[in-house]
Order: sequence, then structure tokens, then C-alpha cells
Amino acid sequence: MQKSLILLLLFMQKSLITPAFPEWKGGFVDCLYVKLNCRSDVAPFKCGAMFLTRQKYQTILHETDKSVSNYFVRIQKFGGDTMIDPVTAAKAAKAAVAVLTDEEARKKLLIIVIAPVAGLILLISLFFYILTMPLQFLTNFFFGSNLDNVHNVRAESGYDQYIDPTSADYLASDGVDYTNVRFTDGATEVVYFNQLDSRWKNLPYGPSDTIGSSGCGPTSLAIAVSSLTSQTIDPVQMCNWAYQNGYLCVGSGSYHSLIPEGAKHFGLTVDYAKPSEPQKIVDALASGKLVIGIFGPGHFTTSGHFMVLRGVTADGKILIADPASKNRSEQEWDLQIILDEARKNSAANGPFWILSNSSGQNAPNTPPVI
Repeated sequence: MQKSLILLLLFMQKSLITPAFPEWKGGFVDCLYVKLNCRSDVAPFKCGAMFLTRQKYQTILHETDKSVSNYFVRIQKFGGDTMIDPVTAAKAAKAAVAVLTDEEARKKLLIIVIAPVAGLILLISLFFYILTMPLQFLTNFFFGSNLDNVHNVRAESGYDQYIDPTSADYLASDGVDYTNVRFTDGATEVVYFNQLDSRWKNLPYGPSDTIGSSGCGPTSLAIAVSSLTSQTIDPVQMCNWAYQNGYLCVGSGSYHSLIPEGAKHFGLTVDYAKPSEPQKIVDALASGKLVIGIFGPGHFTTSGHFMVLRGVTADGKILIADPASKNRSEQEWDLQIILDEARKNSAANGPFWILSNSSGQNAPNTPPVI
């Protein structure tokens, strides 16, 4: 019974094949396929081999009988038959093994040469990394990537609500006092607060943040509470309440739960909506309710941002009260932009929280059908 001992598939140049096999009268050989099928009574390398030429669709017939002397390989090609005797087959097998051995040696030599060079490059890179960013290196060394993971989760979920002091919104508010600014073009008159108001933008929101940089959540809630109830709660008061009650996400902004839980604390009724429920949002705005949303990068922010939807026009445009931009608050916005840029992975049943006064003081209006 024959036993398959080895199967080699090698790509070889003609110059390697021709000197070793002068008996081979076939065409140009670019692939040598050696298969040793040896019976227990046949010594290794005294078996069959097959040459494959570049001719397409060739048929290879591998034949043998019980006599070693009659062991041969027949290669049937277009244009005739070629016979290879056992001696040639043995040479083919030996050459294949030699070429394979040489190839492995070359690979090992290449690895030996490349390995120390690559190691030296890595050491140099590590040296410059430590030299230029020692604090980050020490942080990663002792704490791994956990800190980065926390920042990524915050950013992806809309907790990163930080406003860069060099941004256009921040600079445009420098020295501006937004006292007594109100919007009356929606179903409900809205008291407007801006987190970048010169009266409080540099005041603290928690131990290390400021209202100007991270206070969009409390400022949005202050707008809603002051507009829907008889109370006037400014951003300073709302930020203090939010911090004292654990809604500050230090270094990033506010937890999403601030909006529904804070609204309930100040006497408002809360409902929820998803981007897949546009008519629910439009109906709420037309009926005099306010909607606070959490938004991601786009027209309103480069990170995360709370703002108030304060009304809807007759042709379905959305009116907003953006706590970081009075200019944007005076524009009309396509509903699709609002839906597309809302945070899909928000917490606390967001990204839209529909707020109303349970006493029913909000004036009704006829909502446009979308």
C-alpha cells in the first residue's frame, strides 16, 4: 500500500531546472511539482515525480505498477507524450528538496539581518517617545489605555461637551451680556441664557470646569425651567445644583440623566423621543412644550452639546435656543439636521427629552404635519 510522504510545490527558474535534467525535452518549466508516493518496499527518491509546464489545460496521468523498474510518470500534453524514467524522477525529487532547503536558508538569513535592524528602530522610537511625552508614557505604563477608553466612551456617548476657549463661539461671546434676551416666535416665550455670558462664563462648574466650557447641560435646563415655570433659575444656580447632586461628568460636561431628573425636580413633566419619531417632536413643539436634545459633531458642536428645541414654524422648520450661540438660536433649522445630529447612543432614554408644565400653562398650537 502506497504512503504519501511529501508534497512540494516550488516555483523555479528554467536555469535551475535545465542543467539538472538534461533528459527533460519538454517546454519551458516554471513550476516543479514533486510528489513522493512510496511503498514500503521502495526506497525514498526512487519514486515518481511530475513536471508541470506553462501549457494551459494540460492533463497529467500518474501511472505505476508493482515493479519499481516500470515506475514512471506520463505527462500527456498537447502535441505528444513525454516519458520520465525513475532515475530522472529521483533527480527531480532531490533537486526539489535542495531548492526548498536553499529557500529556507535564505529566509532565515533575511530574518537574522532584519531582526536587529527592526529592534534598533523600535528602541530609537521608544527613546524619542519617552523624551517628548514623559507624562503620557508614565500614564500608559502604569494605567495602560484605561484612561483613553474612558475618554472615548465619553466622546462617543456625548458626555464630552467641552467648548474650546479658542473656538469662534467662545470668542464671539467675549464681554457680551445676554440679560433679558427672550424669544417670542415660538408657541412658548423662551427665556434665553447663554453659557458664555460674560456674567458667568468663567465661574466654576464643579472643582475644575467652568460654566463657559462645560455648562451647556445646566444652561439648557435653566432655559427650560425658567420658560415653563414661574421660577427663574439662571445657569449659575443650575450648575451648582447639578454639581451638588452628582450630575457633573468631571472634565467633560454633564451626565444625560441631568435633563429628565433635573426637570422633574423643578416640577416639569418629562416625556421621551427618538430620532425615529419626528412627528412626536414636532407635535410637542407646536403644543408649547420644549425639547432638550443631546447632539454630536455637526452644525452645533465638534463633540457633544445640549440645546433646547423651542418651537416649529408653519413650514416645519425647527427653532432652537442654543446655549452656546445666540446667532444659531436666531436661525431656522431643517428637522432632518436635528434628527441626524442627535446622539443615537445617548443615555437616560434620550436623545430627546420633551418637557412641559404639568399645570398645563403651555399654549397649544396647530402642529405642521411632516
